[in-house]
Amino acid sequence: MGWVSMLAVVNQMLDLALVAMLVAVVLDGFDGFTARLLNVQSEFGKMFDSLADTVAFGVAPAMLIWQWQNADLNAALLAFIYLLAVVVRLARYNAEPRRNAAFSGLPCPAAAAAVATGIAWAESGIAILSVAGPVAIVALACLMITRLRYAHPMRQRWLMGRLLITVVLLLSLGLLFLGARGALFTLVSAYVLSGLIGACLPSLFKQSLRSESDVRP
Repeated sequence: MGWVSMLAVVNQMLDLALVAMLVAVVLDGFDGFTARLLNVQSEFGKMFDSLADTVAFGVAPAMLIWQWQNADLNAALLAFIYLLAVVVRLARYNAEPRRNAAFSGLPCPAAAAAVATGIAWAESGIAILSVAGPVAIVALACLMITRLRYAHPMRQRWLMGRLLITVVLLLSLGLLFLGARGALFTLVSAYVLSGLIGACLPSLFKQSLRSESDVRP
């Protein structure tokens, strides 16, 4: 899906690029869970998944950013900052021996979804997003490499968490097809802001951000 998204960006097919990127987010939400369910986890699979994420959620969004910002030197620098943050985020994730029931830093699929939906909404005529876009992209890059905690629904002990993330992702695709780009951007932004809110109000998230040691295998 990352490759499809990049081809769509090169050919200036924004809607296809957005759909491909969101499909990649959906698939990414299930690959690790499926591997654990089938007991086919391996070091090779972990590294391969990381490289695939770099393409789908790093290179593809960076290309989208570069083209959106007029494909000049400043755009290239902005895209590089975003891509570098994704690479650092994924490298740190692979280097950490302990997996928690929460992400450390904004997950790169969520950042990619924010970039894609934000640009889509800006292109529909929302001028303020076009002006604030570069600042927002740098902010996303910073959030990816912070230690802010973001809920990981696929690792909650109750099945409802997995069902919830599935419904939200499918709803996101439906909103895109219906042209509700503003609603889709708002949906993604709510998750992006949840880490900041959780840092300010940790007591509200104590239950949902348990360590994996408390989660049944």
